[in-house]
Amino acid sequence: MGEIRLGPIEWGVVTAHHPWGLGVRLEESGDEGVMVLTSIHDDPRHCDSEYWPDVGARIRVRRYIYGAPDDEVRLTSRESAMEGLVNGYDPPREYPPPEGAGPAQEGTVVAHRDWGVEVRLDSGQIGQLRARLMESGPDPAPEERWPGIGERVRVRPWASGPTAACD
Repeated sequence: MGEIRLGPIEWGVVTAHHPWGLGVRLEESGDEGVMVLTSIHDDPRHCDSEYWPDVGARIRVRRYIYGAPDDEVRLTSRESAMEGLVNGYDPPREYPPPEGAGPAQEGTVVAHRDWGVEVRLDSGQIGQLRARLMESGPDPAPEERWPGIGERVRVRPWASGPTAACD
């Protein structure tokens, strides 16, 4: 096998859960890709489908580009890969905001949904704060720990969409 390189960060939508990983459609190109178990997250506990993003969820991914051409589009959503670390996780490093993230902003939680919370930014825009983005570890944040309606939060909106991430 040739050298492994990573493509640019892209947005994809989870299309399927398989025993071996995820099916993902890339938003811009429409290409269908695969994400094997070990490419879903840096934490190996995420090999358990309980921790996977839902079908229909929008996720950030990168293509694995091999030295030899291959018809199969291989993807990763590992945070270490988002930072360009091809072969592993660098725990002591603090990662900067991902590509496409805007400056941190203040907002107010306006609704709870089954997927997370809606936040009205001070600019008036409404964004989605997904449950998986409120996680501080491998266990999802139970709804009782989500910020309450009316509570002020600090988020970092994605420039390419309405989904926000905790800052």
